[in-house]
Amino acid sequence: PIGGDPDGLFLYAEVADGRPHVVLCRNRDKSVRVYRGSPELSALVEQVWALSHDDPLKRWAVMEYAVEGTKFDTHFRYAEEIDPAVASKVRFRSVLDARFGRKRLIRDASLREDTSLQEIEAEKEKIRWST
Repeated sequence: PIGGDPDGLFLYAEVADGRPHVVLCRNRDKSVRVYRGSPELSALVEQVWALSHDDPLKRWAVMEYAVEGTKFDTHFRYAEEIDPAVASKVRFRSVLDARFGRKRLIRDASLREDTSLQEIEAEKEKIRWST
């Protein structure tokens, strides 16, 4: 469903218990379209993760991959850099806010049944009020 020019594409992958959760985002003028990664893409991300280090405990936990024009940038975070008290969906929304500002998120049909994007804001509010 994404297709076309990859400029502005952002991939976020987080691996938990050896299984990747992959989300693709497409930056639009006033919004960000969010897609679930396909099983094929998830399998590729899992392969990249497995090849990153022989010791699973030393492999990255989060990968951010952004395409800007004809260039790409990849950023990795490791388990010791991630606060386990913060839910994955809150981390994801924080990354989106940092990258795209407070643009409206539009879930693709592949995510319509997934309420996690709706739950992100509620979790974020809980954290904001508890600090």
